[in-house]
Parts: sequence; C-alpha cells; structure tokens
Amino acid sequence: VTGTTRVFKCEFQQIANVGVGSRGLCLLLISVRSSRHSVGYLCMIDELLGRAELKARIEELEEENHHLKRRVEAEEERRSEAVSERQSAEATINQLEDKITQLEDAVSRARGSDSEALSFREVHRYRQAKAESLIERLNSYHAPPDGAYTGMIHDTDAIPDALREQLDDRVALLQRRLPCIVVVDDTGIISLSLEVPHPPNAFAGWDESFSLQKRWIQPTHRRQSIIALVRSDVFALCTYDGETIDTVDLTQTAITEQHSKGGFSQSRFERRRDQQIETHIDSARSTLKTFLTETDTELIDTVVVLGEQTLLSDFDDLADHMETVDARGEPEKALQEAVTEFYTVRVSIL
Repeated sequence: VTGTTRVFKCEFQQIANVGVGSRGLCLLLISVRSSRHSVGYLCMIDELLGRAELKARIEELEEENHHLKRRVEAEEERRSEAVSERQSAEATINQLEDKITQLEDAVSRARGSDSEALSFREVHRYRQAKAESLIERLNSYHAPPDGAYTGMIHDTDAIPDALREQLDDRVALLQRRLPCIVVVDDTGIISLSLEVPHPPNAFAGWDESFSLQKRWIQPTHRRQSIIALVRSDVFALCTYDGETIDTVDLTQTAITEQHSKGGFSQSRFERRRDQQIETHIDSARSTLKTFLTETDTELIDTVVVLGEQTLLSDFDDLADHMETVDARGEPEKALQEAVTEFYTVRVSIL
C-alpha cells in the first residue's frame, strides 16, 4: 500500500503518519505485537494486506485435504478387501481346475482301459488268391432281407447309426481300421473289416447278401497298375497286371551316411545330405512323370506310390494312391516286397 498513510491509536504507544513501506511496516508490526490489542490489529493488518482471504482459502484447502485423505484411506481399504477376495476366488478356481483335470484323467484312463480290453478276435493277411477266395465266399452268403451290411467307410463320422448299434462297444475296433470295407450280418456272426489296396468311394447298404468286388484288391487284367517305390536312396518303377511285375526303372543313389561329429561340420554335412536327397527325389519325380506322359492312359488302371512316409507328399499330384511300406534291400528286391505288401488284404474279425 505504498504512498498510503495510516494512523493507529495504541494504548501504550501512538504511531502517527507512518508510511507503510517495508521499514515502516516492520516498525508497525513490532508496535502492534507489543500491544495488548495485538489480535485485533493483526486482523486489521491481514485485511489490509489481503492475507485474510488467503488464510480462509488455506483453511478450506486443509479441510478438503483432510476429506481427501479419508477417501484415499477408505479406497485403499476397499482395494485391500478386493485383492483378498480376488485371491480367494483365484484359489477356488485353481482347486476346481485341478479337480476337472483329475476327473478328465480318470475318464481318459477308463476309456483307455476299455479300449485296451477290446481286441480283434482274429487278424489275417491274405494275398491275392486267398483274398479272391474270401470275397467269393462272402458274396455267396444269403441272409434275410436287409440282413447283410456292406459299406466302405473312410472316417469315424461316416459310420452309420445302425452299424454302431449292431457293433455296440466293438465299434472302437472298427475305428482303428478306418478307412476300410465293412461286412456285418444282422446276427453278429459275421463281422469283418477288409483293408484293400484300391478302396472304392464311400457307400453303404443292407441287402440279402454282401456286395464285394475283386477289382478292389487287384488291377484288372486288361489294364495295369503303375507302381513306384520311393526311398531316400532308391527309386524303382514298374507296371503290375495282377500277376507279373514288369520293371521300368531301378535307381539307387549314393547318399552320404550320417556321422557323429557336431557343430558346424555336422550342420554342413546335413545340408549336403539333404541336397542329395532332394536331387534324388526330383529325378524320381521326373522319371515317373515322363513315363506317365508316354504311356497310353487307356492302359493305366491306377498309379500307386509306395515308400517312406516323409517322401510321399512329393508325389501326391502324380499318384492315385500312396502308402507307407517298409521295403528294404536292393531296388529290385525292395520293389517286389513293396508290391506284395501293398496287394495284401488285411482282414480283421471284429
């Protein structure tokens, strides 16, 4: 309040015409504090300097701060309770999940024990002549109307409900043999699965007799099957008319054997070996593709590629059928074993 003059009358001291500068203000405060009316004078000074509003605001803020602290404390308490409840809920969930896992394991073991308890009554492997004889016998069976079921089933979902009811729990055995041909009579005396080299498209039906065809187990004599054997070091190609194997190509590629060294040397060795196998497979594909192109399609019954499972996918665009076989030895001998194994019919009595 520079330039303004104030006069305060004090009981013990009078200060008149005091300029309210910094020095004068200090003298005024000293005089006021020594007076018995200091409280009143201080209030007047607070109003004079605008401190009264500031003090009131400070009191409001302190009160607000007190309420905020109480709210924070209450919120922290609620959070603590919420954390405790969440931890309790998580513990309950973990206990329930453990119990569910235990129950699932128990069910799995029960199912496994039931499945293991079931076994095929008999399993036979028939080569061409015996397989043809079996088909003739089955086709000669006569049953009442709709008493004989014949069907080609490729997957579990395709098993008819009527067949499930007929087989009951032994349907689990059938599922192990899929895809396969199934023959069942209404009495349950005949209940067979046949895994054939040339499975037909899916079909199913009940009739007075079974409906099996020999062409599912061998190529027709008027046409030939083209059969290729593929291993990482062997490629063999032949035609087969059901009786004679006519060799077209026998190739054995020298593939570097694996060694026990590790590190960079091992990695480099494996890359070299993989490249050799890749070159061998490319050559085999080229040979098969060329032979198929040069052969009259009217003479081809089917194209079959047999061999190592990891290599078969490289021929899926050329083959009608692919199957894993364990044919070892020299190319010619391995090819004969592969053809024999492929044209062997596995018959399982359910």
